Amino acid sequence: MKILILFFVFVLILVSVYLQQIILLLFLSVFIFLLFLYFCFLSGISLFIYVPYVFIFCLTLNYILVKLYIIRAVRILLDNEFNFYNSEYEFIPIDTGNFTQNDLDFYEAKQHELESLGFKTIGDFEGVHFLRNFSGARYFCRLFLNDTKNIVAVVSQNKLSHKLRFVKNDYRQVTFRTEFSDGTFFETNNMFGINLLNDVDGIVSNKLNPNEPLEKMLTTHVIEINKISATKNTDAITLQNVDEIIESDKRSFNIARNYRKQNKGLTENEIKQILQNNKQQQAEFITKTFINEYKKQKQKRKF
Repeated sequence: MKILILFFVFVLILVSVYLQQIILLLFLSVFIFLLFLYFCFLSGISLFIYVPYVFIFCLTLNYILVKLYIIRAVRILLDNEFNFYNSEYEFIPIDTGNFTQNDLDFYEAKQHELESLGFKTIGDFEGVHFLRNFSGARYFCRLFLNDTKNIVAVVSQNKLSHKLRFVKNDYRQVTFRTEFSDGTFFETNNMFGINLLNDVDGIVSNKLNPNEPLEKMLTTHVIEINKISATKNTDAITLQNVDEIIESDKRSFNIARNYRKQNKGLTENEIKQILQNNKQQQAEFITKTFINEYKKQKQKRKF
């Protein structure tokens, strides 16, 4: 009877590993451990005899659980990347009353600051391509245009339900963006230490601290775009209305999409930065295992 029970549980463990059911595997493992204690109690056998075996069992279980978590996380990340960068860009005007999960006071505060700096409020827009490809994700931004019409300010609170614990999924962002006549973009944002992705060819990002004052961010941005205009012999494009702003943002999205398609997702360096930035995921084993699994699985996909 004991042998049959153990055999049945062993088969369930194999099935849970094959199906990547982490919770079921953990439950079965605890069940086996308790069953082992029960058998020892009934047989009158000292537990100390089996301590090495229990230790090896726990180490093996820990490895399997970490490995399954990484495989699952990689698949979620690649699914999101693949769907997002193969989707069509779409921004639509929205009513912010439908976004109760967002901190609307944050948007209002930044609006007052930007308007005091000479920006005009354009409106609120939702990235439908986010909603289509990130299950349950609602992303909306408030757009602004400066008085010289060559700097767009974007205020957003990103809350993506990607279920990846090592990726920050709630951050508040302010971005100043300028497009140049040569088709390139320059951005200044407050995402230093948060957005760990590399710059893509054609879009240069100057990442400042999250608490950087907007006035200082804007001053820095203006200095940099003047430098670019002078050194690269290119002019900042002026945008006259909301349609031109959306089209400019679409061009920026397409540049990023083509870069990701060319690299088939994230680079190895970007993955290292994302994982090692999180204090709970600094183990070298996890970083290496994740990168290897990411490389393996992305070879099977066509971006």
